This record gives sequence, C-alpha cells and structure tokens, in this order.
Amino acid sequence: MGQAKVKQRLTERLLAKHPICCFCGGSTQATSADHVPPRIIFWGKRRPQGLEMPACHACNQGTRKLDQVAGLFARITVVDKSDQDQQEFGEIAKSVSQCFLGWAKELIPSPGQRDEFQEAFGSAIGDAQPGNIGPLAQDAMYTIGAKLGFALHYHHTGRIVPPGGLVETRFRTNAEIYLHALPPELVQDLEPVAVLAQGEWTSDGHFGYRSASSPDGTLGLYVAHLGRGFITVSSVVFDATEMPTTTTGKARRFHPGDLQHADAVALARYQTN
Repeated sequence: MGQAKVKQRLTERLLAKHPICCFCGGSTQATSADHVPPRIIFWGKRRPQGLEMPACHACNQGTRKLDQVAGLFARITVVDKSDQDQQEFGEIAKSVSQCFLGWAKELIPSPGQRDEFQEAFGSAIGDAQPGNIGPLAQDAMYTIGAKLGFALHYHHTGRIVPPGGLVETRFRTNAEIYLHALPPELVQDLEPVAVLAQGEWTSDGHFGYRSASSPDGTLGLYVAHLGRGFITVSSVVFDATEMPTTTTGKARRFHPGDLQHADAVALARYQTN
C-alpha cells in the first residue's frame, strides 16, 4: 500500500473517532488530521506518530506559514548541527523569505539589548550571541503555543474549548529559561514530561510537554518545549471571564476560530510594516 493511501486510512480512522474540529469551538466538521506540533519543527521533518488532531480545513491551513517560521526559529541553534541540518535550515529560511522578505533583520538586537545580554550572562555561556525576538517570531510562537493549548486540552480531557473560552499563550526563549527558571507555583501540579513515541523512536530533544487540567475539563495548563530554543505556556479556560487580567503582560489570547486567520493577520502586519 502506498504512503498516500496509508495516510488517508489513518486520517479516516481519526475522523471516525473524532469528527469535530478541536480548534474552532466544537461545531465544525473535521476534514483533516493536523499534526501538533507540525513536522516542520523536527529535524529532517521526521516526526513520531501522535497528537494527530481533528481539524477543519480552515484551522488546518490557517497557520501553515507561521508553522514554517516556528520551525525556523526552533532551529536557531543550527550552528551546532551537521552540514545536512545547516542545509535544511537554509531551505526553510528561503521558504520563509518568500512570504516574509527581510525577516532576518528582526534578529539583529539593538545596542541596548546587547548590553543587557552581556550584563546578564557575561562569559557564562561561551560564544553565544544575543538575538532579538521580533514581531514575526512572536507571531509564530504565540500561534504555535495557542495551537498546542487547543490540541493538548482536547487530547487530555476530550473536551473542545467552546466559543466562550480561550487559550492564553506565553513563550520564553532559551536565554530567558537560563536566566529565570519557571516559577514553582506554575509547575507544581503538572504531570511528568510526555513525548511523542513510535516504538523506541521518540520526540525527546525535539518536543516534549507537561500538562495539568481540572477534573471537569474546563481548565488546563500545558508547558511545552520546542527544540532547544523555546518553551510555550498555554492556559485554557472555558469561560473567558475566568482568565485573570494580571497574566496578560507578555501573552496573547486566542479564541476558538482565531487560528483560521493567523497567517493572514501576520502577513498583513508584516507587509504593512
């Protein structure tokens, strides 16, 4: 049986068990299997099976361009990689440039950011250099964090975030993780790290996450790492009024259905600027 037919059968089995899109509120028929996180996050795009989520066409396709950006930034430690990995990084960068020309300029830190980096770390991390996390990288990481929130909550509770709910997502870079460990009160109730696994092949080193949810499935918290570069923190509530306003400092909120427009919003902002 060809690979395409195998993929089709796996999708059919998924949709038979999970017929409703888990990203847009619980009323839209799912038509595809959306891999969360996407294959582009993984070196060689080699991703173990697991977390194939039911999605409608609009939710599946609405983040494709930002998925590529997230895959690019998750590989930002490419200098430590092989020639083949360097080539893969270059190919993804070229693809990102087709939509977001000049994206690399966002990486250049200001003099003030360089000074802050030097003051914070000095020689503690060798030859590492600071990089700026600009608007495009922020769009990508907030979006993938939101998608993880919707998907992981459905995976662990069987409940779809309703129209009145939301996912609030934050992220941290490797430098921030090094400087500021995640607060104990955030992680004390989380389950041990879970990874994708296909036999002895796992996503360890590429992707892993910890989860916690309320007994009734109306609240959830999911902390995931993407490569060496980022940690995302996704908070889920079924009643948007229950999300404390004090948590929105460096965060972005996504309501069911918002992911359908994520690429379009990023493109409009980027091309306007």
